[in-house]
Amino acid sequence: MALIPDFATRVISFADFQVDLRAGELRHNGAKIKLQNQPLQVLTMLLEHPGEIVTRDEMRARLWPAETFVDFDHGLNSAVRRLRDALGDSADKPVYIETVGRRGYRFVFPVERNNGNSNNGKDGGYLAPKPPISSAPSKPIPYAPTLGSTRSLDWKSRLLIAAGVFLVVGSGLFFTNGNHIGQSSLGQWLRQIAPGSRSESPMVTQRQLTANPQDVPVTSAALSPDGKYLTYTDKTGVYVRQISTGETHPIQLPEGFHPLVQSWFPDGAHVAVSYVGVDGKPPSLWVLSILGGSPRHIAEDGAAARVSPDGSQVFFLRSAIGRNEVWLMQADGDRQRRILSDSSADQVYFSPMAWAPDGRRAAFIRTVVPVYNAADPTGAKKTLEVLDLPSGRVEVAVDGLELEGAFGWAGEDSLLYSLRELPPAQNDFSLWRVPIAPHASQPRSPAVKLATGYGWAADLSVSNNDRSLALRRVEPNADAYIADVDSNTKHLAPKRLTLDDRADYVFGWTADSNSILFLSDREGALHLYRQAVNQTQPELLVGGNAILAIPRISPSGTDVFYLQMPKHGDSSDHVKIMHVPLAGGVPQPILEAPGIWNYQCARLPARLCIYSPTDANVQKFFAFDPNTGLSHEITSARMSADPERPNWSLSPDGSILASRVLRSDSDAAVRLLSLNGRSQTMIPLPGWPRMAGIDWASDGKSLWIAASDSRTGGPRNCALLNVSTHGAIRVMVQDENLCLLAGIPSPDGRHLALEGVRPDSSNVWLLENF
Repeated sequence: MALIPDFATRVISFADFQVDLRAGELRHNGAKIKLQNQPLQVLTMLLEHPGEIVTRDEMRARLWPAETFVDFDHGLNSAVRRLRDALGDSADKPVYIETVGRRGYRFVFPVERNNGNSNNGKDGGYLAPKPPISSAPSKPIPYAPTLGSTRSLDWKSRLLIAAGVFLVVGSGLFFTNGNHIGQSSLGQWLRQIAPGSRSESPMVTQRQLTANPQDVPVTSAALSPDGKYLTYTDKTGVYVRQISTGETHPIQLPEGFHPLVQSWFPDGAHVAVSYVGVDGKPPSLWVLSILGGSPRHIAEDGAAARVSPDGSQVFFLRSAIGRNEVWLMQADGDRQRRILSDSSADQVYFSPMAWAPDGRRAAFIRTVVPVYNAADPTGAKKTLEVLDLPSGRVEVAVDGLELEGAFGWAGEDSLLYSLRELPPAQNDFSLWRVPIAPHASQPRSPAVKLATGYGWAADLSVSNNDRSLALRRVEPNADAYIADVDSNTKHLAPKRLTLDDRADYVFGWTADSNSILFLSDREGALHLYRQAVNQTQPELLVGGNAILAIPRISPSGTDVFYLQMPKHGDSSDHVKIMHVPLAGGVPQPILEAPGIWNYQCARLPARLCIYSPTDANVQKFFAFDPNTGLSHEITSARMSADPERPNWSLSPDGSILASRVLRSDSDAAVRLLSLNGRSQTMIPLPGWPRMAGIDWASDGKSLWIAASDSRTGGPRNCALLNVSTHGAIRVMVQDENLCLLAGIPSPDGRHLALEGVRPDSSNVWLLENF
């Protein structure tokens, strides 16, 4: 089919919409709707052939030149989704655009053609009937331009919590813990209404500056103060790119020095960088000339450096388990002093600072996660705050749990910040601008949406003339993998099982060892699935809008247990342990209790099932009957509370609790607590200061542990260990291109289900006219 515009037909109408082909405009009842070029082209192609299938290949050929390097499928899906948003249409119940599975799309609503004269389409067209009131919206859904169309394929979390968790803080990744909940699912737990009333902005212009493939992602980036150059890093080195020409040059550095770019100095010739060595020490800060040469050391134990507008001072972060602090020093490293800290029992993280152009104020994001109310994560709080340096006063400018890590100043009178979009678009972010009164921190009018994009926003930097900003867009990837294992296995060979480009978080197996149980946001909300190891597609077990966590097989093997978390706004912090028949049926509650964060059952003939709530001083464990829901505390299992979150695993025979022990000044360890005699054994993990997932092997003789050999984490430092109960450690997987966050054995012990994260696809975009 030849898709050639019929320019004799200038205007095509349907329902209350009009498309002017010559002007390239979509209108609704005469009012212009902002629609980006690609969605408009999709609409044009569909209207040129109403009622006919326009294939995806034909759309690709029209939308992208042959030499274009993009993820076509995601780009086309995004264009169609945004077109439907503009029309107020639905993929499930289409009024205008129908998806024809595996082939393309079809425009199903009658259209009216008009050559632009005043005969109202009576020159060969036909009048289109109005759609039913129940299906046609009275006004279109607001639309914001996308930040491009490439998408590869999570740490959803601005890391990840999954079988153990990565939490992105500043420029480093830190294992926190968790019960195999990925970042995107944690993000879904933490969704709140976004700040304030908002409006739409005129369309910004944007273009992609870097085109790194997924296996060589951009790891850091900063725009020069004059907006002429971009410095960025990937695993191959540090580069300087001229914005106007695209000419790119590597910066020559000493062998083995692989830093992250943090911030430019105002002279336009030097940048502050952070460097994590191979010795497992905290990151250090250095000054680097863009002409190359030996970097100059300015501080130990520091990351996320931000240079003041006059180049005289540098903000940076220092981190510990469950928190970090903001420090300030002179540009040469002298006079280091702590500026912001929090000594509460909660986990408190400060983002990198963003200097205001006046050098007197700085913006930052404070994230507070109540450690001992973890079952109600909606109690967490994120605020974009402004620090007035002369007075030390701190005021909240914006609050909302959708706040992400990309933010900065646009002149003295505006703050830019990114937000996580609400479900079902929770894998997208949006960029906003809010006017701030000069020399103050309070918004003076509603925020304006500038753009949207898939993934996570990071490393936002703005030129001094406020005409351009650079933004790194991260598209994370979490999948389920399978590996065969036996007593002779020395190294695992993981094979990817889930083949979608969404976030998949594996938790357990069916009793026959043939299928895994996992959570996935492939349909928008986080739902519960099972998938056979010899199949390519999963089966939905639990859908709906409930907030789900930690699916595991029941002791009988006939049901799947899972947690149902309280939704935001619920007055209770009670969590339900639910069950649903594996063969299908209606989910039913087993029990309900405050603060449940983890649970697990032993395998038959053992009958013990336990759960743990969070507590400020001591970690408690409760046995429960999976049939009646009756429970009681196991007093002999009490132990000191984890400084982050409880991460433990029950042995297959129900006799031993294995829990992790994290210490800020030494390596991690595993505590084995006998539930029968209260005896306790500590297994040190020398050389491994961080831990994530911890799971018993099926025979109860060893543990599968996801660990990191760096206190700052990161995929190149990840490993999956097999640790015997006698302390023998075997490194089973250590791959810089695959970070395994959990290893969950099948009941027959022949396979491992692995939670895997590959390097994030990451590139830099330039936005103007914002």
